[in-house]
Amino acid sequence: MMGYVRLMNVIALKNGGNGARVRFLSGPQYHWPEETPELVHQAQWLCRPGAIPASPVFPFLVVAEIPVATFQSVGECELIVSSDQPGQVLTITLFEILYDPMATGYLELWDMLSDERIALWAINNRTIGDDGQRTHRVLRVNSAQLYQGVSSVKNTVRIRFAWQKNPDQAICSQFAGCLRAVMQIGVGDTLLPELHVEESAFVDNMQHGLLVERPWSYVRIVRSDFVGNQYAAGLKVVNGSADLFVHNCTFAENEQTGLNVSTIGGFKQINQSVFDGNRGHGLSVWNPDTATERRSNEPIRVHVHTTEFHENWWDGIQFYNSCSDMHILVNFSTFKRNGASGIRTYSCVYGEKEV
Repeated sequence: MMGYVRLMNVIALKNGGNGARVRFLSGPQYHWPEETPELVHQAQWLCRPGAIPASPVFPFLVVAEIPVATFQSVGECELIVSSDQPGQVLTITLFEILYDPMATGYLELWDMLSDERIALWAINNRTIGDDGQRTHRVLRVNSAQLYQGVSSVKNTVRIRFAWQKNPDQAICSQFAGCLRAVMQIGVGDTLLPELHVEESAFVDNMQHGLLVERPWSYVRIVRSDFVGNQYAAGLKVVNGSADLFVHNCTFAENEQTGLNVSTIGGFKQINQSVFDGNRGHGLSVWNPDTATERRSNEPIRVHVHTTEFHENWWDGIQFYNSCSDMHILVNFSTFKRNGASGIRTYSCVYGEKEV
C-alpha cells in the first residue's frame, strides 16, 4: 500500500488483453481502520501528545484528527517535520480523508525555511454540483477527494490542521472523530514516482499497451516503446491527479491514440519522443468531465519539447480542457503529414482552434 511500482526491462507482447495494467487504490477504494498496524506502530498523531523524534525514519504516516471528545467548536494543531540532511526535500501524500457531515477543516502545509505555503487542502461537507453551485452532500461519513501529493522546497515543513464542528455534540453522530486525514511523509531529492517504467516494450497487445488508473502523485516513463496496440491507446493514464514525465519513448501504430492522458490537473512533460502512424491522435491530453477521488493543486500544465509527430491519422496533438484552465507549451517539435491538424485545441469558451 505504501510502496511503489517499478517496471524495468519488461516485454509485453501479443497479449489478449492489456500488455500491463496498473491500478492504484485511492480515496474510497481503501479505508485505514484505527487498528491498522501502520497507524498503531508507525504513525504520528498530529493532535496527540508525543513529539516526532529528531531523526524520524522515513517514510512514516501522520494522522490529523480532533484529539478527544470535546464541546469545543473550533481548534487547531501544528506539527513540524524535518530531515537531518539540508539538501533533501519532504514529500507529503494524502492517503485518506474522512469527515462527519457536521464538521469542516483544512490542512495547511508550509515550507519552513523558505516561508512558502506549498498546499492548502480543504476538508468540508460541500461539493460542486452539475449546475456549478455548491451543494450539501448526503448525511453520512464522507470520504473526501484527495489532493495530489506535494514536495517541500527545503528540508523542513510545518503541518497545520484546523477544524470546526457543532458545539452541541462532544462526539460527532456519524463519525466519532469528526475529522481524520491520513498522510504519508517521505524523503528524497525529488518527488518519487509511484510508477516508474524504463527500457520496456508494449507491443501488439489486443487492448492498451499499458493502462494506468488512479495515479495519485507522479508517473515516469522513459526509454520505452508502445507499438501496434489495438485498443484506445498505446499508453493511457486515466483519473487521479498525477504529474507525468515521458522521455525518449516511441508511440507508433497504436489504435486511436499513441498516448492518452486524462487526469485532473498536474504537470505533463513529454521530451524527445516519437509519435508516428498512430490510427488516431498522436498525443491526447484532456480534463475528465466526471468526478474523481483526486484533486490537483494546480491546473493542467503540458510541456512538449523536441518531439516528432509524423503521419498520425488524426491530429498530431489534441488538447481538450473541458472549460478548465490548461497551460500549454510546445517547442522544438516537428509535425509532418498528420491526417488532420498538427496541434488542435478545444475549449468550451473559445471554440476550436487549429495550428
